[in-house]
Formats: sequence, C-alpha cells, structure tokens
Amino acid sequence: MSDDDGDEPGHNQDPHGGGGGQRDSEGRKIIEFVDTDVVIGEWAEEFKSFLGKMVRSRVSINIDSWKKVSKANKDQIFKEIQHDYAVEDNMKKPLLKKLGKMHRDWRNRLRSGFINKTRQVGKDCGEAFEKYKDQLTKEEWDSFVAKTMTPEFVALSEKNKQAALQNIYPHHMGRSGYVLSIPKWKEQGLLDQFLTGSEVDSTNSSTTTSGDIPRHVTWFCARSGLTADGHIVFPGNTEGMREKKEKLDKLQEDVAAGTWKPSGRHDILTEVVGKPDYPGRARGVGGGVGYTHVFDRESRSTHRDKVGNLSDVDLKQLQERLMKDMQHYFVPRSEVPIGDSMPTFEAAHVDTMNSAAPHLKKHSLMVHFVGLLLSHTLILVIRVWTLWPWL
Repeated sequence: MSDDDGDEPGHNQDPHGGGGGQRDSEGRKIIEFVDTDVVIGEWAEEFKSFLGKMVRSRVSINIDSWKKVSKANKDQIFKEIQHDYAVEDNMKKPLLKKLGKMHRDWRNRLRSGFINKTRQVGKDCGEAFEKYKDQLTKEEWDSFVAKTMTPEFVALSEKNKQAALQNIYPHHMGRSGYVLSIPKWKEQGLLDQFLTGSEVDSTNSSTTTSGDIPRHVTWFCARSGLTADGHIVFPGNTEGMREKKEKLDKLQEDVAAGTWKPSGRHDILTEVVGKPDYPGRARGVGGGVGYTHVFDRESRSTHRDKVGNLSDVDLKQLQERLMKDMQHYFVPRSEVPIGDSMPTFEAAHVDTMNSAAPHLKKHSLMVHFVGLLLSHTLILVIRVWTLWPWL
C-alpha cells in the first residue's frame, strides 16, 4: 500500500533497526521538525512508518474519534515514541494531533479499500484482517464492518462527503505538504510566477522555508503547475483558479501602489479567497501551522499595545457616559438637579443626599453602588473582548 501515509516501512527498512542518522547521548534517533508538522532528516521516513505502526497497533479501529482515546493510552504512546526517538516534550501535542489524523486516515483507507472497494489494494490480498493480521483480529474487523453499515454511520459519512465537496480549490501536493514542496516549486520556477519583485528578493535563498514565503504564494503553487514552455496551468478548478489569479495580480498591483493594504488576518489570500480562515486553521501553510507562525508576532504585539493605549481614553469616556445614563434611569426625577452643572452621577448623588428624605438616602447609595459595579464590569468585558484575538 504505497499510497498509505506511514502504513508500512519502506523496502529493506527496519523501524527499529540501524542507520546512519544522528543520535543523542542515549542512543535515541534525533528527529527534525519543520513547523511542528513536517518531519525531515535521515530518520524521517522511518519515523513516519513508526508512527503509523503505533496508531494501528495501539488504537482500535472501532474507536470512532481520536478524542475518545484515553489519556493514559495517549501518554503511553508518546512514552514509547520518546523511548526510541529524541522528541522533546513540547512536541507531544502536535504529534498526538498528527497521530489522530493518521488514525482517521487509517480507518478511511480500510473502508475505501476493503468495504466500499473504491480504492485498489492489490490482487489477492484477501480481507483486511488477513493483510494486517499482526494489527487486526477478525472479530475487530467484523465489528468495524458492521458499524460502517449502520444508518448513523452512513449519514455521517454522507455529511462528511458533502463537506469535502465544498472545497472547490483542492491542492495536488499529495503527501509532500507545503514545506517539502517549496524546494521543488523553487527549482521549477513556479514560485516566481506568483511573487512580486520585493517578494522575490526576500525569498532568494537556498534555505527558503515556508515562513519566508507569503502564504498566498504557497496556496497558489499548491493548486497550479507549469507546462514545458513555462505557462501556468491549473489542473483542478481551472476557470475558478484563473479568476483567483487575476484577482491576485490586481491586489499585488494595488499593494505596490499603496491603494490597498493588508490588515492583520485580512491579508492578500483572505481577500482573494473571499472569506476568512476557519477557526484554528490557516490556509496555505499546512495542518501543523497556526496563526502564530502565519501572522507576524511583532505586528500583532504592536497592534495590541495600540489598542491598549486607545482603550484607556475611550473607556474613560465610556465610563462617564455610563454614569450619566445611570443617573437618568435610576435617580428619581425629583432628585435630579436642573441644568448642566452636574456632569457625573457622583455629583447628583451628593446633592441628593443633602436634600432627600432619609428613606431616599438608602436608595441613592444602592443605586450608586450598582452603577459603579456595572460600569467597572462593562469596562473589564470590553477590555477582554478587544484584546482577546491578540492574547
């Protein structure tokens, strides 16, 4: 199953065997990561095969969701990974996320290859539990097959299929991903087709990483190609992608002329696609890369400081406005002074306490307390709401 991600070791490859890669002082194989999602280096293929084996042998195919895998099981899996490979503790979360995707893909491949028969798995390979007899039992397989036939499972499968159809601009990178595709795009000259002059200068390096290239460029490269004579082609949604390319060209001209400027998460790619990124994900960078890597941390910090400075003035004015509103709605009309000489609720309260009947003093104190409480609560809520996207 050569099309399976991490399903089996390569030819003459032993996941626990020797090799010429680097090792740490404990003899563990050193793994190199790019953007927390892509594994590179001499142990890369072996490591991916090892992860695939861990998923198939440690997590039952009858567990519907990775979230349902127990914490103890996940901890044990990561412990076994660290036993053979030098992986830092801070890689636990992204690695477990990757394993969750591998588990989901494993279940989907079993369905497409052995149940729906929509994918070739090789002649005379028999049932799945026969091909993977060291990872599946007949009882486990029969239970999985029965589960995929239930109305609930069929309905969910159809829902996911329809959701997948909404992706009208699919990439065609295969298993390589963005990081490993960039050197190939650069060698082919595909990157230059989507870069402006200033962007070309910033990426003119043999060690170019995904972080050096604007994500609208990588997004387009993943959905295009070059003919033998150097013309851009779009193998997927050709007409739709041509329209997006025209929009990209116009935006890049506007940016150069200063008539359009990207703002935070509303960058060139967001404008081209026509809708924002899905929560927690960013287009054009790969599954393991989030907003922290996509959007410049310094610019976000500067924006946060700017918002904080502005909010001190604005919130002070808001507080005064709120106090006036509280005066209007809570202070009895007979107690409100006539004229403009009482700009704040506190002034109204002082005048009221000097002239009102004793039973109204208690009322005014209560109103004063409630007003202050509400105003400070509102200020806190506005501060959190304003700064939340940047925290």
